[in-house]
Amino acid sequence: MELAESGAFDTKKFDFVETSLHLEPHENFEDLIEDKIFKFKYRQNCDDPETFSRRNNRLVHRFAERAKVRNPAIEKDLFELYQDDRRDSSLAQFLLDETKFGGTAKDHTASVREYMMNESVQQFRDYYESDTEE
Repeated sequence: MELAESGAFDTKKFDFVETSLHLEPHENFEDLIEDKIFKFKYRQNCDDPETFSRRNNRLVHRFAERAKVRNPAIEKDLFELYQDDRRDSSLAQFLLDETKFGGTAKDHTASVREYMMNESVQQFRDYYESDTEE
């Protein structure tokens, strides 16, 4: 907490640079997104303790409310799913029965990946709901 209160990790002190275009001065959209992700990831260090506590409590409360009504299709045993994927995408499966050969994990985790993407965006919105800058 001492580091967070010192302001040493304030995102305004950092400049996000696209290293692949080091010879060209530019402002690109990815830098804006990376800056926001960084700021959200290290939000405890970017906000004063009262603001962080208020915003984070709102985020956690809303996440818990959404979790009560989320799609049950995302409640999967991923270890078992990836074991099935190893079996279904093996050379042996292809040689035995081509119709059962395929990417089980990719097909059955689409709902999980979509949920994770939507939930992460919603958590960002919940945290910065009262911040007109974000």
